Amino acid sequence: MITLGLTGSMAAGKSTAGALLEAMGVPVHEADAAARAAAHLLPAAFPAARYPSIYRRGTLDRRALARLALTDPAEAARLEALIHPHVRAAQARFLVRHRRAGARMVALDVPLLFETGADALVDATVVVTAPPFLRRARALARPGVDAALFAAVEARQMPERTKCARADFVVPSGAGRAALARGLAVLVGRLTREETGALPLFPFC
Repeated sequence: MITLGLTGSMAAGKSTAGALLEAMGVPVHEADAAARAAAHLLPAAFPAARYPSIYRRGTLDRRALARLALTDPAEAARLEALIHPHVRAAQARFLVRHRRAGARMVALDVPLLFETGADALVDATVVVTAPPFLRRARALARPGVDAALFAAVEARQMPERTKCARADFVVPSGAGRAALARGLAVLVGRLTREETGALPLFPFC
């Protein structure tokens, strides 16, 4: 079974790429979804008495916690130490399940693939890219995202150019969903030895 590591900078089109891979029959595990599933652990680690700014009407606001982690490296480390083991365990269960089911290929969607060393878990890596102006516009169109948050996420993540240099494959999303789908189809074909076509040019790295 081939395991593909899927990543990309904020609003590069990684989630769209994951959905397209699933439509092609490639099971995809989302690290963000696994992290959300572990959210019940957060209130004990970040109690309201100590962190009143991240609570709204008595309930922990995950977006506020994310902003705190982006601006405070110590809190980011605490959050990661709490959540990452649960994400890794979920990834391991996913891989075992699909290997037993006879899957030819699966993908791990991990926003911080290289930053967390998760690239060591996969056979090949792909970075989805888009021009910086387009990524910024996409990000600012999302609820709760402003220019400051976008800048904070960009500062925390590995530069896109560095990701591209480390990746085995780079697929651009700037030309639209159809072009992204074609690029991913070629990639899947290459990895499963069914296709030898060229990947799209101009990956914006």
